[in-house]
Amino acid sequence: MDKFVLKFMLIAVLFLILIVPGALFVEIISHELYHYSNHQEYSSEICFNVNEATAYTIVNFPNETAKLGYNQDVQNAEEEKADLVGKLASFTYSFIVLLILGVIIYLNKK
Repeated sequence: MDKFVLKFMLIAVLFLILIVPGALFVEIISHELYHYSNHQEYSSEICFNVNEATAYTIVNFPNETAKLGYNQDVQNAEEEKADLVGKLASFTYSFIVLLILGVIIYLNKK
């Protein structure tokens, strides 16, 4: 087997094992942190339920007026923004890890 093919396969496996789970975690954390920061005065905690594979932010609104103001349209718009923040954070994480991996490979060639 060619040395280049072996290195490529090892990098692909490394990518799947290290980068993909990390990027997923960064996306979930960023998404929930967006919700937490958006409702900072009402948010109490961020929860991860491993059994059901869900994450959510607990928000305790102080009164019914604030709770009613958070209707489905507002919630959907906030979810879209949180998804965008999560995807940007995940992309940034993946790019930085690949950049570091590329620098390591480049330095090993010298």
